[in-house]
Amino acid sequence: MAKHFAETGSTNFTLFGGATIYAVTMHVQRLAGMLAYFCEDETTSYDGVKTRNELAAKVAGAGVDPAKFTSSKYTISGYMQGFSFDDAFSTQLTNSMMAGGTTVLSVGAGDAVTGIAFGIAQAIDAIDASKLRTGGVDSIATGYVNFFDMGYSYDCGKFASIMAPGLVLMLKACKGEVLKDANGVVPYLGTSYWVATSKAEIEEMLAQDNATDGFCYNAKVVQHFVDADYSEFKKLCEADFQAAMQIKDQYGK
Repeated sequence: MAKHFAETGSTNFTLFGGATIYAVTMHVQRLAGMLAYFCEDETTSYDGVKTRNELAAKVAGAGVDPAKFTSSKYTISGYMQGFSFDDAFSTQLTNSMMAGGTTVLSVGAGDAVTGIAFGIAQAIDAIDASKLRTGGVDSIATGYVNFFDMGYSYDCGKFASIMAPGLVLMLKACKGEVLKDANGVVPYLGTSYWVATSKAEIEEMLAQDNATDGFCYNAKVVQHFVDADYSEFKKLCEADFQAAMQIKDQYGK
């Protein structure tokens, strides 16, 4: 997410760390990932460190102190965390946006953060509302569509058919089969997120994966992978939206 916004012109950021204050691993790693991308620039570091593991150790339970961020290329104007979304949160966000941090990156709750940021931008003349750009690690779901009219321009998240790999493994187990890689080891695989960078993109994703018109990974797709080997199953887990469409076209008809 940080890479996307940096490559499309943003240099001044506001960060929302969610449950990082409670050292929740998921949010810690997402926040550390943002900082790690910034720290790929040779002039950039946070509290004297640059690598993802070091950054995760710095922010877990503490969050980000913008004063500890050093860079000739990027600026972090403000940081918020927790889920109170109260007056203190709004004040921190307002101050950061007024300092130029109108690209707001969220480890979660991107809808709530975007709604608050949009309201602030609309209410304060000193903030150029046209420059508001927000992103979040959330989900590909209908609840996020309208936020693309409020500056939300990067939605990274799971999707309805992400359940397919789990169904495949369960159905294989019911047949008494265990999926193993080429070395005979039971695999540990992550699953890919889909990423929408426009309202049109998220609407297309939802049109291709919903309970009314049909899921991207229907019963035919699931059955194909029940009978497939490890290398095929790995493709299913790692598929982005374009790869998922290929899987749907190839096996779902």
